[in-house]
Amino acid sequence: MLRIVHLSDIHLNADSLYDTKEFILKALLNDLESFNEEKEIDLIFLQVI
Repeated sequence: MLRIVHLSDIHLNADSLYDTKEFILKALLNDLESFNEEKEIDLIFLQVI
């Protein structure tokens, strides 16, 4: 069975890039690393608007 992470409706714009990078992205990567340690993630699907 594949383990897929699907992230969608991520809205990026020039005004929010700093917050996205410094807060959201760092937290997301930490969570994904934790989830992957528990059980390997096979695919990450990311939809950015």
